[in-house]
Amino acid sequence: MARLDAPSSWWLRLLKRILAISHYVVLSVLWIGFTVASVTFSLGEDPDYPARPDIAPTHSDSPAASCS
Repeated sequence: MARLDAPSSWWLRLLKRILAISHYVVLSVLWIGFTVASVTFSLGEDPDYPARPDIAPTHSDSPAASCS
């Protein structure tokens, strides 16, 4: 037959609550940082894809062209 465990002491319950609160604080800071980083990078300048023609390598710049 199943038996109930002895009730935990007050300091163990206090320790569990302190640890839970600290985890929630860390998680909230991480979520705020993730949100700020996401908004910052989404509002940034769009990258130039594909590369602009003035910086794209030409066929004469490729290593295979120098072998022949």
